[in-house]
Amino acid sequence: MGVELRALRWAIIAAQHKSLRQAAETLNIRQSTLSRGLRDLEHRLGVILFERTNGGTRPTLAGEEFLDAARRIIKEAEAIAARVKMRSKSSGSLLQIFPLGTVLRGAPRGAEPVPRSAALREREREVHP
Repeated sequence: MGVELRALRWAIIAAQHKSLRQAAETLNIRQSTLSRGLRDLEHRLGVILFERTNGGTRPTLAGEEFLDAARRIIKEAEAIAARVKMRSKSSGSLLQIFPLGTVLRGAPRGAEPVPRSAALREREREVHP
C-alpha cells in the first residue's frame, strides 16, 4: 500500500481550507480530481479521513491522526530534499575566511571575496565574544 507525497499534501491542504473547492483552487486542480484523489487515498488506507457536508469538509478523528503524521512526513521529506540539495551544491566547493572580515563560500577558486554583512559580524560577536 504505497501512498504518494502528493496525496499527503492534498489531504493537508483540504483540511486547511475546510473546503474541497478552495483546496482545489489552491492546488490549481479540478475539484473532482481532488475529491477523487482523497477518496482513493481513503480507499487505500481503508478509513474515512474526511467528513463531507454541504458546509464543507472536516477531518474525522482518524483523519486528524493521519494529518498529524502526514505533516511530519512532508516536513521531513522537505528537510531531506534541502539537505541533499545543499550537499550537492557544497561538494567540491571552497570555504575560505579572510582576515579583513570577508567570506568566500562555495565559489570557484580565484573568485573575489564577498564582504560579510553587519548582521553576520554582530552574530559572530554574540556567539564568539
